[in-house]
Amino acid sequence: MDKMEEVLKLMRRTGRARKRQIEIHIPELGECGSCLYIGASPDRFEIVDLLLRWGYHTIDILEIWKDNVNRLREMNRENRIFRSIIHGDVRDILELIHEEYDVVMWWHGPEHIPKKDFRDTVVKIERYASEYVVIGCPWGEYPQGEVKGNKFEIHVSKIYKKDFEKLGYHTQTLRKRDKRGSNILAWRKM
Repeated sequence: MDKMEEVLKLMRRTGRARKRQIEIHIPELGECGSCLYIGASPDRFEIVDLLLRWGYHTIDILEIWKDNVNRLREMNRENRIFRSIIHGDVRDILELIHEEYDVVMWWHGPEHIPKKDFRDTVVKIERYASEYVVIGCPWGEYPQGEVKGNKFEIHVSKIYKKDFEKLGYHTQTLRKRDKRGSNILAWRKM
């Protein structure tokens, strides 16, 4: 098996494990119906699949990379999975989003913004959730560069459990800190 095949296999296994992590630790999400999903990638749909299985009637996307936005919109023309796909930076959410959702999910995004913006960004997204805020990110140091030309995939911050716990979040980790495939699941009931 070549290196790329190994990475893809780990990504699939990790995606399933992260989805299972949510199902085990926050089963109440299955009782909600609307979600703002921040940072959805057309290449990784495990979380969207989970929301659809739970019967969410509204899923809106906020995504920063224009190529992802275009691909998601193209996919949506045929399948009508998402109500809307908004192009923009999560740090500008106050100017971009004008309604409340049961759940705001920022899935694998905190590591892509400077650490100095982390707390303020989390506080901003909380304004849009009536039930839960759910955040996922690598646990600690997890170097990653540009992916398929997407400079927004570069990891610029190391996030730890304590960063969420200081803000009143429950946390649960997957795999080992500072290792590829690790995950922090953080959630807060609003």
